[in-house]
Amino acid sequence: MEMQEGETIVEIVRQHWFVVVPPIVVAAVFFMAFTVVRLYFKFDFFGYNSEAYLVAGFIIFLFLIYKFYLWRKNKLTITNLRITNHQQRGIVSQTVTELLYRDITDISFTQDGASAMVFDYGTLIIRLPSQVQVKVETVPKPSNIIETINRVRMGSFAK
Repeated sequence: MEMQEGETIVEIVRQHWFVVVPPIVVAAVFFMAFTVVRLYFKFDFFGYNSEAYLVAGFIIFLFLIYKFYLWRKNKLTITNLRITNHQQRGIVSQTVTELLYRDITDISFTQDGASAMVFDYGTLIIRLPSQVQVKVETVPKPSNIIETINRVRMGSFAK
């Protein structure tokens, strides 16, 4: 994101850390299944045990690095002039949405499910005059984000 003259960053919001839990669980289940096949079924991977574990570990490592990369790249940047939503869908796929404060008509959030309530994350919904909705999913502490945006809109964004 290129900053404009006189623009200052008020807050950068990344997705909630709970987003990285499912990939970690998937990686752990994959590794456990790999180990169960090895020990319970006495499968020796055709004599390539150490190589098979090395390849499986490398694949798990790359998978986790990829998921962490996506988590770090997805962010909502709140400045004194605008809101920028950067959504990274893949290595070469991204969507960047810029919202000017004068174009925002309504801001709300939803929290669906027990985990969203317990870990305090939700979907931020920003409505524009054209009835378009910009949704930012798994935002931590969405009520605080709305307060921050409203403070900036009113001209008093000191934290």
